Amino acid sequence: MSGLLGKQSEIILFLFILDSLPEFGLTIKIIFYF
Repeated sequence: MSGLLGKQSEIILFLFILDSLPEFGLTIKIIFYF
């Protein structure tokens, strides 16, 4: 269970970093909201 949570937090952190970049933020939002 902790392994899954760790992987999930890694993904969230990765997405947070990408989202902070203007050129990637909109693309990430489109991918995850549609």
